[in-house]
Amino acid sequence: MEPIVYLTCEIKGRDLDSRALIAAHLVKRGYTALLGQYWNLKDSAPTAPRGCYLFKTANQIQADGMSACKMYGHDVVASDEESLSASEAVAAELTVPATFDYCDLYLALTPAHERAVHKAIPASKGRVRVTGTARADILRATRFDRPHAAPYVLFNTSFGWLNSVWGSVIHAINNYSRGSQRDLETPEDQALIRSRVDYETAALRETRALLDWFIARADMDIILRPHPNENVSWWRKHYGRAGRLHIVENTDPYPWTQHAALLIHSDSTTGVEATVMGVPCLNLSPHDAWARRLILRDINYSVAAAGEAFGAIESFLDRGEGPIAEARSNDPFPRDCAAASAAAIASLLPPPRPMTAFPWALTPRTDIHKKKFTVSADEFAESLGRALKMAGCEDYAIEPLVDSVVKVRPRTA
Repeated sequence: MEPIVYLTCEIKGRDLDSRALIAAHLVKRGYTALLGQYWNLKDSAPTAPRGCYLFKTANQIQADGMSACKMYGHDVVASDEESLSASEAVAAELTVPATFDYCDLYLALTPAHERAVHKAIPASKGRVRVTGTARADILRATRFDRPHAAPYVLFNTSFGWLNSVWGSVIHAINNYSRGSQRDLETPEDQALIRSRVDYETAALRETRALLDWFIARADMDIILRPHPNENVSWWRKHYGRAGRLHIVENTDPYPWTQHAALLIHSDSTTGVEATVMGVPCLNLSPHDAWARRLILRDINYSVAAAGEAFGAIESFLDRGEGPIAEARSNDPFPRDCAAASAAAIASLLPPPRPMTAFPWALTPRTDIHKKKFTVSADEFAESLGRALKMAGCEDYAIEPLVDSVVKVRPRTA
């Protein structure tokens, strides 16, 4: 086993900075880390130096990747960033039992997440460690450059089934069922699918109603950020010419969130992230069955319909008063999450030592995968530079390997 860690990323805006911060803490401990696109890191498992792979989620697709890495002699650490907004009752649903056929360690977000995994998957006991999420460290500590000069309200949409980048609701559902190991023939899973479709249908209706209201107000810029799994051209078709509305895609979500006068979402993980950052939120939550699966109604001011929000929005934006201003929540995550994650990973590795150079080959990926995660050498250097500074690590070297993959190591290694 070599003292090297492979940190896989799938979505640039969500994964890059948090994985970079874990890499920084590993380098501070003396380890070498490879950071980059999931597909190349996974496909290189047969020939890569034997080390430790960190997987960002634990669905069936990722479990298949874990299986391959384990087969070729690597240690495997699993996590589930997708459960960031899940209530304890469902927090383990996206972690398939097969995860614990392959993983040596599982990093839980909170004690509630740990309890949920233990209850749902008895084989997990003894292999779960609560570390939180490095995203929380970044959100608490980092000041991002303002991405838009004028004051703005931010709409983060999440309609990855109704407005799917895959082109149809059926294709999106099939991808979801394959990744989460859902059986579309069972009544339980059929009910879950219907609930998700009903939620997106209702939430899209209310989101459009609130967007139309803001456009008619014409007194504040509007930023619309579709989810990476959404078809942006649909939004451009319907709102591309709307006054004071700007549609942005493939950008870091955190600067947009941090500088928003108000974030509007529909039971989205972005509401959790904004809460950690101290950004005021409005949650459009029109579907009770879906909302009960999540924690957003507990931590954000929530309404079932756009019309219920008009007064609260005006009170907040005009005078800084009302229920949006009054809404507060407890930060659900532990402190120093990236350092805890790095310590957990390091517990599986041999002591740090210098590593010799090794070859690295590029494997092909689809255009959709490239859109999800393509990062230049300069972007890697910028993200890692921030992370290494946060970690207090000054002795490091960054080496680009192939498209969207870099190696970072102690300078003396």
